[in-house]
This record gives sequence, C-alpha cells and structure tokens, in this order.
Amino acid sequence: MIWKIYALLSMAVLSVMVLLITSQTKKGVSVAFVILLIGFIWFLGYGFWTYQEGVNFQISKEMLLILTISGILSIFGNWLLFQAATLAPNPGVAFAISDSKAALITLLSIVFLGTGVIDLAKIVGILMCVSGIIMLNISK
Repeated sequence: MIWKIYALLSMAVLSVMVLLITSQTKKGVSVAFVILLIGFIWFLGYGFWTYQEGVNFQISKEMLLILTISGILSIFGNWLLFQAATLAPNPGVAFAISDSKAALITLLSIVFLGTGVIDLAKIVGILMCVSGIIMLNISK
C-alpha cells in the first residue's frame, strides 16, 4: 500500500516541477536548455545516489540497448511535453493529454507484459480518462 502514498507524493512533487518549468519557458527560456539543465542535475543526483548505494553496474547488452532506447524516448517525450505546455493556453491541458498515457500503458502492459486481464472496471476507467481529456479540450 505504500506505493500509493509514493504515487501521490510523486504527483505533488512533479506538479510543482511542471509549474516551475512552464513558468520559465513561458518567459522565453528554451525548452532544450531547461531539459539539458534538469538532465545535468538528474545525472549528478542519481550519480551520487548510486555511488552511496554501491549499485552493481553489471548489465547485459540487451539491457543496455533497452535502457538506451528508453533514455532517447524520454528525451524526445519530455521535449514534446514541455513544448506543448509552453504553447498551450493552459499547461494543465497539455499535461492532462500526456497523462492519459496511463490508459495506454494499462492496455499495452496487458498485451505485452501479461500483467492482468482487461475487465469492465479497466474499460470504464480508460473511457473516463479519455472523456475527461475531451471535456478539457471543449471550448466555448
């Protein structure tokens, strides 16, 4: 159950991060520069953390390839997301659209990872997620 508390705390912390970043990009700071700076801080922070934990860095070539692809996708996805937030009239709408990835991840994890089955509750949740995004984007 602690994972739910972590998820809620993550939501709060990342929401503040998004507001801080978006406030700067709307003032003209380059999204690429912001992501570079955040990546540098992330690298230093996780580098120190893994050093303190004594993490074993022995990984297979397949895992290295998967993590490299994941890193590239992360860079591109974050750049797109912050570009959208900067250009959107309300950055929350851009993030709501992006956060609908939970529905996609749910479906893909069932198909590719075999982590459960699709049931009525999941279908309703996905439909609610999609309908919420549609409602956010309806303008008068």
